[in-house]
Amino acid sequence: MSNQINGKIVLGLDTKKSAAQINSDLKKLQNQLSQAAESITKWLSLNTVAARFISQTQNAIKELKQVDTLLTQIGNTNERL
Repeated sequence: MSNQINGKIVLGLDTKKSAAQINSDLKKLQNQLSQAAESITKWLSLNTVAARFISQTQNAIKELKQVDTLLTQIGNTNERL
């Protein structure tokens, strides 16, 4: 009987050790997920800045084309006078 009790005690200790390992692994996973979320947030922020820059550059080009068209029209009108 003592072997069975000792077996159960050893099994109980092994279970606690496994639980501690699982807890440690879960904490590591939580840290990794937290770092991944932080990286994604930074990436999204940079992506947003880049997209805004591209959009504003495209708008500036459109406006410059409009200004060029208007100046060309003004130049053509002045030549006719």
